[in-house]
Amino acid sequence: MVALFFILALGIKPVYAQFKIGGGDFVVDEFAYSINIDGQSVTLIRPIEGYDISGSLNIPPSIEYKGVTFTVTAIGERAFEDCRLLTGPLSLPNTIKSIGRGAFDGCSGISGTLNLPESLVSIEPEAFVDCGIEDLHIPESVKKIGQFAFSNTQWQVSLPDGIIYVDQCCLGLKGDIEGDLVIPEGTRLIADNAFDGPCLYGHVVFPNSLTIIGSMAFYNSGISDTLVLPNSLEEIGYAAFTDNYYIRGNLAVPNSVRSIGSYAFNGCHFIDNITLPDSLEYIGADSFGSTSWYDNQPDGILYLGNYCIGHKGEVTGDLEIKEGTILISDYAFYYCENLSGRLLLPNSLKVIGNSAFSSCTNISGELSLPDSLVIIGQEAFNSCKNLTGPLRIPNSVTNIGEWAFCDCKGFSGSLVLPSSISIIEQGAFSGCSGFTGKLSLPLSLTYIDEQAFRNCSGFNEPLSIPNTTVYIGQRAFEKCSGIPKTITIGHSITNIKAFAFSGCSNVDTVFIMATIPPIIGDYSFGQSEPDYYIGVPCGTRADYWQAWDISKHKIFEDCVVYPITIVDSPGGWIGASYSVTLMGNEVDIWVIPEEGMTLSSLSVCNANDTTEYVALTSSGYSFFMPPYGVLVKACFVAQTSVNETSSEFTTIYPNPTNGKIIIEAENMKRIFISNMLGQSIYGSKTSGDRFEYDFGRNKTGIYLISIETASGIMTKRVVVTR
Repeated sequence: MVALFFILALGIKPVYAQFKIGGGDFVVDEFAYSINIDGQSVTLIRPIEGYDISGSLNIPPSIEYKGVTFTVTAIGERAFEDCRLLTGPLSLPNTIKSIGRGAFDGCSGISGTLNLPESLVSIEPEAFVDCGIEDLHIPESVKKIGQFAFSNTQWQVSLPDGIIYVDQCCLGLKGDIEGDLVIPEGTRLIADNAFDGPCLYGHVVFPNSLTIIGSMAFYNSGISDTLVLPNSLEEIGYAAFTDNYYIRGNLAVPNSVRSIGSYAFNGCHFIDNITLPDSLEYIGADSFGSTSWYDNQPDGILYLGNYCIGHKGEVTGDLEIKEGTILISDYAFYYCENLSGRLLLPNSLKVIGNSAFSSCTNISGELSLPDSLVIIGQEAFNSCKNLTGPLRIPNSVTNIGEWAFCDCKGFSGSLVLPSSISIIEQGAFSGCSGFTGKLSLPLSLTYIDEQAFRNCSGFNEPLSIPNTTVYIGQRAFEKCSGIPKTITIGHSITNIKAFAFSGCSNVDTVFIMATIPPIIGDYSFGQSEPDYYIGVPCGTRADYWQAWDISKHKIFEDCVVYPITIVDSPGGWIGASYSVTLMGNEVDIWVIPEEGMTLSSLSVCNANDTTEYVALTSSGYSFFMPPYGVLVKACFVAQTSVNETSSEFTTIYPNPTNGKIIIEAENMKRIFISNMLGQSIYGSKTSGDRFEYDFGRNKTGIYLISIETASGIMTKRVVVTR
């Protein structure tokens, strides 16, 4: 996500490129950081301007900024490039997942053994070029090693000619190789560009341990004869075998493979038969183009097994993908302007690849997405301007890619988003100006990336950002001019980037439920001082004043008490820790099923709009109060045999009792006690396997005790005597 970088000039005192901290970027202890999309971690961008970095480098595993702790998970592109005064071994914290392109390029003073952290997943190209490291350890967690990642290091220079291996990773070739290439057993990964260019003139024998073949690993390398891929293989990277003209015969992709990158076998001219497994979750663009198999296909839609991999020749009119198809590859129908009718997708479809229908500007009619669908790729329907009607994203969908529906201006009516997604990617619905009504964001939503709903000017009801959301990206709701009156942002928000709500011209007030002020970017709330009044929780205005560089008179405290109404629920009783309370306060919910009943569902909604729900916390039994009244509802059903079995392992003694009782159950979470009239006597969170309660101050009679464990909620009766 971060493309910012700095340049270190040679000399004793570093000279940095000009760099503006803003939009969610900040400085802690001489380093600039950028908040990642998860809102809870950061990328280290670079040292600050003028900081003379030398000696050992100490990158912290976490940092604190304005009361919020962030985990450091990435080192940005060119972050420490040419920092030649860094010396000694490099030690990175066990939180780092990614090391950016050229991050330590030219750090010739770094020496000794480079022990990369066990958390690391990706090493980008040129990451350690020209470093002085003398030995290297790559953990099993690493899934990607970019081109030239360790080129011209002291370690690489000292190696003899031959194939370069380290810790089950094959990094490439030093010098020349004659005859067949045999990758030794135990190798799990072949790095990007490991054998690219004409360097092989024979067979390649892969070990049964191999799981990843990196991007361009064997690009134009000269492999000949049939290619036999191991049954352990999971991922074939971008252009992995492109232009290996003399690979021939049958290509059988093993059942273990989940992903085939774009152009992976393009140009392997003598491949005349292709067999794909049912396990594939991703097929890139033109992966099998310019093969004998492709050349022998008739014009029309191209299928390989259960996969639609594109088309050959022109396709016109309606487009119907045959039933049984589970995946449409990247760019399958990109820019097919002659498609001028409806798009009919099968009920079997699980994946729509990146740009699969992008710029099919003449596809028309309503878009019906099947309930089997799981993934909608990047730019999948970008600029499909003649798609019309409302759009329902099925609940089976877990990922909507960047710019997936960008500029689909023909949609009208409602946009229904599934409860299954946690991220709205960059530009996903940008420019969809025809949607109207209420934008209901799923209660599972944690991240809203930049420009996600930019220029969605047709939404015309107040907007609520769920309590689960931590991050709102740059220009996410910019120019959503139809939203009237209020925007409510939930309690968990930590980062609101630049121009996020700029140009929402009909809004007058933004309520922020967070008691800790989120980090904001330039003009997050408009281009004046800001354009809207900002309502914050009672007692927090001073904190917001200190944290934000905006006009203080626009920030006010919302000290209204809002009502909490409990809806009668047959089969049990529910209660709340408040009957009225302030915005931003956490409200506990007590749930007490009748004996033989168990909780099926629990929900909180806007008392004035019962279609607008309030997210529960991760415990499932509390919520943060919004700036409006709410209804609390529960549904109870008869206990299943599983819960009845679980209750056998719950013990309450003595029973009857004249005072103290002891409750024993595994992994208890909450205890609720009520009398037979449903009046709450006690309710609290707990932990462990043992809990004590004293009825000494309670009247004699029968009481219901509800115990929440990992297995559910169990209710037991206790008799109190004197």
